[in-house]
Amino acid sequence: MAKKTVQTDEISEIKKSLEKGEVVIGIKNTLALLRNNKLASVYITNNCPKDIQDDIHYYADINGTKVFPLSITNEDLGTICKKQFPIAVLSVRR
Repeated sequence: MAKKTVQTDEISEIKKSLEKGEVVIGIKNTLALLRNNKLASVYITNNCPKDIQDDIHYYADINGTKVFPLSITNEDLGTICKKQFPIAVLSVRR
């Protein structure tokens, strides 16, 4: 039950960030901003490729950026963001 609450909280945070326009969508954009320490948090779907997850965790550890693994697929995250394409990685600017 607690896991579902955590996921609901993270999804509501994503929705708030979408409304504010603070969201960055995509792997390339997220990695570029992570390298420059311009992100507050990163959300990774459960079917994101392992090598991409490793890169994100590496740069996030260096910069102290929070990484949140989601229990939803990239297709579900695309739907939450009201996009017609899957989103494997979504991040929030500082």
